[in-house]
Amino acid sequence: MNKYYNEVSDTIKAIVNNGFELIKVDYERGFGEDEGHDYIDCRAGNIAKATEAILAVDESHLFIKTPSGDEVWVYFVLGNGLGEGVNDWVMPDDLNERAALEAAISEVSDKYMEMEV
Repeated sequence: MNKYYNEVSDTIKAIVNNGFELIKVDYERGFGEDEGHDYIDCRAGNIAKATEAILAVDESHLFIKTPSGDEVWVYFVLGNGLGEGVNDWVMPDDLNERAALEAAISEVSDKYMEMEV
């Protein structure tokens, strides 16, 4: 099993549990054109499919839809230490959505950083 499996899966679950919807895992920073090669469609909310797609490469963008309908992304870089799988993300415009996304990512990150010690 990939050493990042649990962290990636838990992060995606936390994001979904905070009201965000999965759109796609993109390997081309949002410009992927070939489904299955440049990006993996995850609109059905398939956490396992999104997790597998992120784990298939060293870095990828998980595009998500906010409760208000905006599209933002979360950038995963595998190869960092535990708790550092999420390298960056775009903040939603809505302040409550910002707080929810920040909380989802931070909660999982903190959990895995403590395990690394």
